[in-house]
Amino acid sequence: MPRHDALRILLGTCLATVFAVSAWLIVDRLTTPQLDTPLQKNIAGHPRVYLDADGIAALKVAITDTHAPIWTQVVAWVDNQIDATPPRTLEGDFRRVGELIPYAAMCYLLTDDTQYRDLAIRFMQGIVDAKHWGDDEDIEAAHLLYGLAVGYDWLYPSLATTTRDAVRNKLILQGKRLQRACGMVHPPLNNHRVVKLSSLGVAALALFPDKPASDWIPFVNREFEKALPYFGSDGMSCEGISYWSYSVEYMLKYFTAADALLGTQFLAHPWIQNAAEMPLYFALPPKAWTATNMFINIADSPRFCWYGPHYQLYKLASLTRSAAAQGLATQIHSAGFSHQRADWLS
Repeated sequence: MPRHDALRILLGTCLATVFAVSAWLIVDRLTTPQLDTPLQKNIAGHPRVYLDADGIAALKVAITDTHAPIWTQVVAWVDNQIDATPPRTLEGDFRRVGELIPYAAMCYLLTDDTQYRDLAIRFMQGIVDAKHWGDDEDIEAAHLLYGLAVGYDWLYPSLATTTRDAVRNKLILQGKRLQRACGMVHPPLNNHRVVKLSSLGVAALALFPDKPASDWIPFVNREFEKALPYFGSDGMSCEGISYWSYSVEYMLKYFTAADALLGTQFLAHPWIQNAAEMPLYFALPPKAWTATNMFINIADSPRFCWYGPHYQLYKLASLTRSAAAQGLATQIHSAGFSHQRADWLS
């Protein structure tokens, strides 16, 4: 081989190596918790996901004033579930089982009424005792992982040591099972992928620095970094408004927590910044609204949102200062045509 060809190959190899290492360092810096993040500074602190001691104190005031209409609806729903018990087996569509825990836990944090804490722990214990969560790898299991993780974080100081250890061990076991089915098992735009990654990410933030949770954080962030370019910048879902509500709900659930605790910038992504555009442009005239007829439908979507959308719109309005998004959220909430899967997020 001529000497100059060998030199070109060597130079090309060196440049490629430098480029690869530089790219890896950039991605690593974006997706790995750094020493100066709130999560690293307060490793032992709970609660930490969405709420801390100051946030709880502020909400206790807000629910007597600006947030009173939202709070009244949330606590009334939980009061109707106060004697509920988890199912003995987790088969079929059991997503609602996990969704009850944050509601009850929040009611306890804001009232100190132990009946709400006991309700949350009862469902947490039932979920922990189940050997398997369906197939352990799809959205039903993801919903349980998310709810159990929020309960673990919010109720951490009041959980008995044995209960805390059992919940932590179950979160780690089910997180490992779910991680196997994350990534490219589903296409980037598929809601299953979003729900599973977000749930695993929130579980990791609640468990950190425990292993393997500390490894899940960069994994989840890298997978979202790979998937988000497919969403584009217009805030739309090619599957319709109901799938929009499912995807934006779980993106907001993880991105809000990650940005606050890790210093990531997921909420600044153009798709999130423009996500309120879909319900704004697809909404039917309010006089025509019914529980199942609120939006133009495309693809295989019905004409309503499976999740919310008033509480997602509240969050999106707070990000962009959109009076239109805030107005639509209030209008939907007042009309009572919102599916309250997680309106405690309001």
